[in-house]
Amino acid sequence: MSISQAAIQAHVSHWEGQLGQGAYPYRSAWPSRVFRHEPVQNAADILRSGVLLSRTAASERNAISDDIAPEEIISATGRAHKYARLYFRPRNPTQYHIEGIKKPEEIYLGKHAPVLVIFVFRSSSVLSRKDVEFSDGNMQRAGTRLFSGDDDFENLPFSDIYHEGPFPADSRDLFIWRRCAEVLVPNELPLAGNLQSVLCRSSAERAFLLSLLGDAGEIWKARIRVFSKPGIFQSEYAYLERVQCSSSKIEFSFHPRKDGKSVLTEIDVHNEYGTLIFRKDPISLDTAIRWYTNPEMPDGRYIVSIRLEGCMAYQAPCVIDNMPF
Repeated sequence: MSISQAAIQAHVSHWEGQLGQGAYPYRSAWPSRVFRHEPVQNAADILRSGVLLSRTAASERNAISDDIAPEEIISATGRAHKYARLYFRPRNPTQYHIEGIKKPEEIYLGKHAPVLVIFVFRSSSVLSRKDVEFSDGNMQRAGTRLFSGDDDFENLPFSDIYHEGPFPADSRDLFIWRRCAEVLVPNELPLAGNLQSVLCRSSAERAFLLSLLGDAGEIWKARIRVFSKPGIFQSEYAYLERVQCSSSKIEFSFHPRKDGKSVLTEIDVHNEYGTLIFRKDPISLDTAIRWYTNPEMPDGRYIVSIRLEGCMAYQAPCVIDNMPF
């Protein structure tokens, strides 16, 4: 049973006002949207295909490039696997555990998304679908219930779902569960008519996504945006902010780790024929400093790859053209 547009608009109006007055006013942008996080490789696959698939459908079509879900969580229950799953909010506990380039000992249950991308969907179009359902918490927990229709939607505990900041120690499990409340669409959700934008943490990560998209990047690039304000990403670990290439150097800068630790960095440059022409072996770098390296790159087309802590953080073409006209 769908949710009526009247109920959706009442929800948006009420919660935008409530959240805009609180300690975390960026939350006022959440009620009119629903969210999905993906590693950059999967994001490119989804954009090329034009649909967001359920886990079951994606597995059947061999469409999961980078499976970031820990096996012990996925195997706990398969009830939600037939749905394309979204969240009522970003910055939920699932995103917290998997976002960012981490050192090996920091990785949660063996899985993480070094370069994370956020899909932003219009709640008015997704929630009004006839087949949409929703939950009051994380669907991977046994006992989480499914709901549908206006009455159930209006009774969801959105004060808990949208909660941000500290919570009482004796309520920890409840808030973590509630923050992962889900919107569920059977089998697949078309991007057309539903997708509002695709958010990247930096210009370097946007370039990486566009490079993975290839020709499809022309279709989507207007919706692929850099979002660095509070309210979407956790941004606790290092990532590349900007990469600039010239014939004399490759210059790059970081978003630093929250704890200020250095990051193991390595760089490869391949020419257009796939031949490695330059390699900077792994070295620990201070992420508060802007760095550069000096490969020899005469006029031509190259692919620059930068890994942080062994994870691909950037890969995009670099065209060197010193012609004066």
